[in-house]
Amino acid sequence: MSSSPTQAGLDRLPNALLGLVTYPRSSKYWWLIAATLGGIAILAALWYVRRKAKTPPSKPDISPLTKLRTRLHQLRTPSPFTENAAQTFYFELDMILREFIELSSPVEATGMTVRELRRPLRERLALSNKGAEEMLSFLARCERIKFAQSPSDLQEAQLMLERVIEWSGILTRNRSEANSVSQHE
Repeated sequence: MSSSPTQAGLDRLPNALLGLVTYPRSSKYWWLIAATLGGIAILAALWYVRRKAKTPPSKPDISPLTKLRTRLHQLRTPSPFTENAAQTFYFELDMILREFIELSSPVEATGMTVRELRRPLRERLALSNKGAEEMLSFLARCERIKFAQSPSDLQEAQLMLERVIEWSGILTRNRSEANSVSQHE
């Protein structure tokens, strides 16, 4: 009597395991198992695709200079122009100018006091002596308003904002010129 290879293997298993191991005897169960596994695979693929679709697309990288320009152009003089509003406004204006200095030169302006900035601004920025002195005077004025509660009015704040917009253009041009010169060398 000839037995199948599967049956011959089962004869060697201990009697206790024979009840645990069963194989489908006919082919009609195999298509059911294949269909179930295929359905699970399709559901998993759909879940993956839907999860990816819900992930927001990454935003294009915006340069720090563009972000800084946007912050500057969105800055408005506060109304009403109270002492606290003035301090907040001048703090932001001062920080924006310092960040423009950092982006256009090797001067780490955000971590320096006005006294510490005197020499680097005069030596490392492509500004006239008068321009560097005006910038230092502006930064000193911001510190007095922020920390010594020196009074300021709306007209002065608007004038200072216009001045920082002008300096940002000069610093950006100087940065562009320095980059183009270093690329040609």
